[in-house]
Amino acid sequence: MNEYCSELQPPTGSSDQSLALEQLRLALSNLIPNALIAPLFSAVICVIFSQWVSLGSLLTWWSLVTLCGIPLGIVCEWFRRADPDAASVGRWTRRAIAAHLSFSVSWCAMGLFLWVPGNEIDHALLLLFLACTLAANMALVGAHRLLTIDGYLTTGITLVLIPLREDGNRNYALSCLAFFYICYLAWMSVKVYGTARRMFQLAQEKTEFIEQKNALITALIRSQSDANSERAHSVAANRAKSEFLANMSHELRTPLNAILGFAQLLQLKRFSERTEDYAEIIFSAGSHLLSLINDILDLSKIEAGKLELQISPVDVAAIIANGISALVPKSSAGELTVSSEFAPNLPRVLADERALRQIVFNLLSNAIKFTRPGGSVSAFARMTSAGELVFGVSDTGVGIAEEEQARVFESFGQGRHDVVVKEKGTGLGLPIVKGLVLAHGGRIELKSRVNVGTWVSVYLPLDRIVQEAA
Repeated sequence: MNEYCSELQPPTGSSDQSLALEQLRLALSNLIPNALIAPLFSAVICVIFSQWVSLGSLLTWWSLVTLCGIPLGIVCEWFRRADPDAASVGRWTRRAIAAHLSFSVSWCAMGLFLWVPGNEIDHALLLLFLACTLAANMALVGAHRLLTIDGYLTTGITLVLIPLREDGNRNYALSCLAFFYICYLAWMSVKVYGTARRMFQLAQEKTEFIEQKNALITALIRSQSDANSERAHSVAANRAKSEFLANMSHELRTPLNAILGFAQLLQLKRFSERTEDYAEIIFSAGSHLLSLINDILDLSKIEAGKLELQISPVDVAAIIANGISALVPKSSAGELTVSSEFAPNLPRVLADERALRQIVFNLLSNAIKFTRPGGSVSAFARMTSAGELVFGVSDTGVGIAEEEQARVFESFGQGRHDVVVKEKGTGLGLPIVKGLVLAHGGRIELKSRVNVGTWVSVYLPLDRIVQEAA
């Protein structure tokens, strides 16, 4: 009984609210037919009592039951159609209690309108109908505590007080019997309520267990997927590192061997009039070695997030033109046609001039390197409709297969197109370009088709554009 009384407190937690909602749903689903059955059943009772009760009293009671049953039917039907959530259980409970209490009071009014003094058959039938009503109420709404209490407050009180309308030991005995009958049904109600509540709790725990199991399975699948992805990434990174070390060892040793070899000749004084040639070779090899080391250091700074940009207004078109001029000997040796196309009145951009020069130089060098003799390389710069400045390089070279295009932007990632040219790259150029572009808040796009060519475009955002004074 204490457990039952404790449940009279309104539900607070989400779990309690869900449980209360299911209890209310069961009770109201049982009460749905009342709006139709109650008028019919009360009409049958009126026919039975018509032998000794006036027609006016019968019609008054029947009308009261019919009218008060309509709100209860409406509430039950609205609840079924609305299918409310747990958060609104309090509001729906108040509506259901009001409608059920109104109907219970109208039904128990039979003790007022159908009572005939001195008619023992009348009294016995009234007590019988009220006792059956109380038992039916326990069966229909026993899963919901407040609706059950409604029935005991109305039908129970009426059942106890009706016999006391007339004096006599028999009437007192009937009133006492009604009281003990109500106590017995109340005890049964506690059992029914506890059973219903445990049933709903088990169903709720089962649902929660299934949800937790599904969530755990989903988490395990996601973790396995993440682990597989990380493992694949680690394998790819390890392979890239191995390929880089194998390639870079050759790239570094070649100029270093030249430097050491010719320096040793000079040290041993085994030279003649070719001293200047030896010095030029040493200088060239040293410059190449320094360039490789600078590329490695730049990429390390970019990946470590320690790249510091020296921002100033920069003329992109001038930088591209200077880059083309600097690579004229290389393009001429490859028998290539190099051109440029700049939109008129291009604004300057806020950027690191050294970084932009490195971007342009790497793009032009790659295009020249991977373009066969007789091909062409073109640089461009223009404004987009969105207000961005886009510049880049296109070529008619060997192109990059679609499955290799993402790899060329990875650290030390070389595409398979490297093998078709005599001068194999280190795989540092495009990763450095991408890192420098991202550091400026821009983005880079690559489009390529094998044996057709490659187009690389760099987009600088609107906030990098210098707004010239009118």
